This record gives sequence, structure tokens and C-alpha cells, in this order.
Amino acid sequence: MSELRRTPMHRVLHRPNLLMGGERELVLFALLCAAALAVCAMNIPSLITAAVIWFGVLAVLRMMGKADPAMSKVYMRHIKYRVFYAARSRPFAGHTTSAVQQWAILGGALGLIVLILAVIF
Repeated sequence: MSELRRTPMHRVLHRPNLLMGGERELVLFALLCAAALAVCAMNIPSLITAAVIWFGVLAVLRMMGKADPAMSKVYMRHIKYRVFYAARSRPFAGHTTSAVQQWAILGGALGLIVLILAVIF
């Protein structure tokens, strides 16, 4: 009994579920959207647009699959937990204006400027 027992670990049991190099659900959804675009319009420009969209999205999904086979699931979990993990050094740190709020303030100011210029001219 000097040799340790070996248990075979079959690759098919823990391999990520990829289709054409991208996550299966996202690839199929992109194919469905491209096919819907091509079938609904039924003309040459829409077929070309659907093919360009399909191959472009497929290239992006393949890059995502190479980086992390479960990237969309990780991102969705990140979005779900975002409210729990605030980006502060300690729990009682003062609240500052977030980047989204700053952009909203800036957008409101720019909108006001454009409205004033439209009224003047």
C-alpha cells in the first residue's frame, strides 16, 4: 500500500459550457437577435447588418470566454452585491458624491446651458 489511490477526473465534468468559444447563453441570444433582424427586414442591407453584428458580437464573446468562461455570471453577481459593498475604507466613512451623481449634475448643468443658448439664439 505504498502507492496512493488515483481517482480519474474526467474533463467533461468540470469543463466550462462554451459554444463557439463564448458563453453558451450569450452566443445563442446574439444569434437569435441577429437572425430576428435578418428575417424581419428580409432585404440585403439587413442581412449584411445582421452578419456584421453576429460576427462582431461573437468575437467579443470569444474574447470574454478566453478571459473568464463565466464572466457574465460573475458580472451579474457583482451587480447584485454592489449595494452591500460600498467603496469606502471603513463602514462609518462619510458619504461623498458618487461619480454617477457628479455626471448627473454636470449633465443637468450642460442641459441648462444648451436650453439658455437655444432661447437666446
